[in-house]
Amino acid sequence: MKYRSRTFLGVTLRILFGIAFSIASFSRTTRTPPMEPLSVLIVRFDLMGDIVNALSATAAARERWPKAHIVFMAPPRWKAIVDRCETVDEILPFDAGELTHWPTVLNVRAWFSALRMLRNVRARRFDVACSVYGPVAGVVVALSGAAWRVGYQNEAPARSFDEPIAGHRQNGGPHEATMATRVVANTHPQWKVLSRRSRATDVVTEKRPHVVIHPGSSHGEAKRWPVQNWVKLGHLIQGRVGQLTIIGLSDASTVSHALSNSGTTTSNRCGRTSLEELMDVLQDADVVISTDSGPGHLARALGTPVVMLHGPTDISIHGPGAPNCRALRVQLPCGPCYDFKRPAECQYSDTLCMHWLKATSVREAMDELLE
Repeated sequence: MKYRSRTFLGVTLRILFGIAFSIASFSRTTRTPPMEPLSVLIVRFDLMGDIVNALSATAAARERWPKAHIVFMAPPRWKAIVDRCETVDEILPFDAGELTHWPTVLNVRAWFSALRMLRNVRARRFDVACSVYGPVAGVVVALSGAAWRVGYQNEAPARSFDEPIAGHRQNGGPHEATMATRVVANTHPQWKVLSRRSRATDVVTEKRPHVVIHPGSSHGEAKRWPVQNWVKLGHLIQGRVGQLTIIGLSDASTVSHALSNSGTTTSNRCGRTSLEELMDVLQDADVVISTDSGPGHLARALGTPVVMLHGPTDISIHGPGAPNCRALRVQLPCGPCYDFKRPAECQYSDTLCMHWLKATSVREAMDELLE
């Protein structure tokens, strides 16, 4: 019911905005792209991994327009991540989720907050505004008052952009970071987009190699590797690593307890790290083994080698991407089945694509990255 309500609301608003933008397009004068923009707004909402991949657009913007002041709009909970991106001069925090999720969409204060945000954005008169993904980001860019507005037309209401880009996210398509980069320039994405800062002393370990595992997933149960597979992996790598650290939310403790009960020594940081501390841990790691999740993409953005475990999601668009990373997936006729519309769940309720991904394959990928 919640999904249907959200879908109906999204389609209705998209149609209404599309009609409004189409009518407005008949009365406005033709705009031209600025040759040397001095202020650029890049907009991306949603989850941790989405924000990390979108930061490749800021790297492309910095390379194309070195004199521009680059502003990145994202949910405030990801500010610590954006702060580490040296190609971003300023972050504009805004939580678009309050306008797209039920029942917070009925919160009048959320809509007044959105109006204040738009008023502030319009007052700044950006030279260029780019929507990396999604109808909400598209509407923000369309209403930004920027001199030139860019985005993927299939992912926003009609007539949202001066420069509508063809294409959309689909299985087999370009990587998320590539899609983000293309709103600025037709070039390859930069994979390491976050700076590696001095780490907290309690994070640094002298025991090498330091391997960090992240077994959780906040966007679909089908992305999770079975607990027994993590236990098998623990037995396989126990003598190959100096320290094995487990990160994630409190629900990842199930894997940590299972590993400990099986005799594998671990450092359990599940539910015990802030976002800054999480980045410190990922930065200190020699290899990160993760499901297709935010921390896995975050590790890649910090330059840490990653072994990413895929099931319902397509490696070509959702993989770690970087040359120093590896993505593993078992090919089945039903996959990849993630449809971009809702959290990844298995329609057959067995997630064989994750169950059949062997621990030996993960160990071999880890060994390759440690060589």
